[in-house]
Amino acid sequence: MQQIKALILGCTHYPLIRQQIDHYYEGKVDVIDSSEIVAASLKAYLQYHLLNNTTAGAHDTFMVSDYTPSFESLTKLFFGEQVKLEKNTLGNKYPYK
Repeated sequence: MQQIKALILGCTHYPLIRQQIDHYYEGKVDVIDSSEIVAASLKAYLQYHLLNNTTAGAHDTFMVSDYTPSFESLTKLFFGEQVKLEKNTLGNKYPYK
């Protein structure tokens, strides 16, 4: 994999090793993080359709299809703080209030 020009991080856990990937390729390979692209696209979609929540005191809800306490403890790596996960299988509807 020494002759590649770009590498797409296409799985959710690859951002955790992004620094090691960048270090390995010494900045000679463009590393494209699909999670950043998806997040930016979702943000733009929500803003365009006026669906983003700007209410003071609003809180984030993190839903997962499979819950484990160890996964919840790892959320600090992604968000810089511990977050509460809520299990919601794909067959359930989002609990709008």
